Amino acid sequence: RPRWSAQVGDRSTRALPISQNSYAVFASSANILTAFDRETGREIWRENLSVLPSSGTAANDEHLLVGLENGKVRCYDLKETQPKGPDRIRAKPAIAWDVATGGAVFTRPIVSDQLSCFGSSDGKVYVNMTHDATPLFRIPTSGPIGQELGTHGTRVLLAPSADDDLYAIDVLTAKVLWTFPSGKPISQGPIVAQDEIFVMN
Repeated sequence: RPRWSAQVGDRSTRALPISQNSYAVFASSANILTAFDRETGREIWRENLSVLPSSGTAANDEHLLVGLENGKVRCYDLKETQPKGPDRIRAKPAIAWDVATGGAVFTRPIVSDQLSCFGSSDGKVYVNMTHDATPLFRIPTSGPIGQELGTHGTRVLLAPSADDDLYAIDVLTAKVLWTFPSGKPISQGPIVAQDEIFVMN
């Protein structure tokens, strides 16, 4: 049965994927990013992005990432360190970093404790440190990156590209392990089931 519902913003035909962590759900409408309590649907905070988002959000308990139409990926800190005791959830998120790419970011980022991965319409896959803006790798393809990345295990990043190929990338070395030529541009993210990968061009 439904547990709760919340009005994200004005009615629109343009909806972007939401994300969640252990305590909140994150959704965007126009240039407004909102965090809702995961249990009750109560609004925790509302943040003006100052620019339209172009990707769905991605979150863990400490960070929230979103791609923007101006070609940037923005990372927010969701918690603040306390002198004693566990970190506290912020009443308002704090911008940790912005990373500029060469085009609008339609690819939903992937975020872990150490690494953040995202693609851009400039045809590159970006691998960054999560806690700061330190770039690790830029992996070029010959076409815009699709809307979702995929993962296999802890090291392999799967990147769909409009150059017709699916790329498997080792995120620790930036080595392209293999490419699968599908024959047509790939905009949707791959689905991974154990050792099988499903992709549609």
